[in-house]
Amino acid sequence: LVAIVILLIFIILRSVFSKIVIGRLKVLVKKSKTKIDDAMLEAFDGPLRFFPVVIGVYISTQYLNLNTTLELFAANLNRSLITIQIFWFLYKVIDPISSFIHKLGELLTNDLIDWGVRILKFFIFVIGAAAVLEIWGIKVGPILAGLGLLSVAVALGAQDLFKNLISGILILLEKRFQNGDWIKVENIVE
Repeated sequence: LVAIVILLIFIILRSVFSKIVIGRLKVLVKKSKTKIDDAMLEAFDGPLRFFPVVIGVYISTQYLNLNTTLELFAANLNRSLITIQIFWFLYKVIDPISSFIHKLGELLTNDLIDWGVRILKFFIFVIGAAAVLEIWGIKVGPILAGLGLLSVAVALGAQDLFKNLISGILILLEKRFQNGDWIKVENIVE
């Protein structure tokens, strides 16, 4: 009962934390001349609101006297929540950094930068999911090996698709076309 009360207190503190701490951080950040810190704080809004819940779960599970199995479950739960918190921060930091890269992007087109950002977000999500699975004792290595073999089989079967994908990336790198351009090929395809 005490552990539930502790968890409820931290859930209530979550809204107080978000109003006071995040509100004060927003005031401080608005005083700066750069916009990247505004974007970073906005991106971190969700993970920062989740932080008191992680602390509340940790403190409430530490308060309980559990048997060995439940203690292992509580430890795995705490490690999983901390891992999720870390990878959520990493996932959210990509957007402000990508907006900064868009401003410096003379070498790459905006479409290619957006595509790279999506791939990076996907990889962070997959690595975070793999880390959480490893915490719970699920071996990710054999799963990745099986996916690797499956991807080789798919790559052999879909060679034309990958050739076209690489050609599309090269077209984006050469900056021949932009979003919204109207392209006509040999008076057949538009």
